[in-house]
Amino acid sequence: MTMGAASTMTSAAEALGMTLSGFASIPAVDSRHAQFASLTGQRIVEMVWADQKPSDILTAKSFDNAVT
Repeated sequence: MTMGAASTMTSAAEALGMTLSGFASIPAVDSRHAQFASLTGQRIVEMVWADQKPSDILTAKSFDNAVT
């Protein structure tokens, strides 16, 4: 596996809590990309209805987790 810029950024986004758990590490050839995209879209809609914003997720604890 090559850790290119895109892989690095998705790993950082997951560590910060900005992606669904486990979604940053799926291989490019994985046939479940459409399923993961659908689940992500569902979660975004849930967050909108709950008035949850990135500022609610990006806390000092999430940055500590990403650095660790």
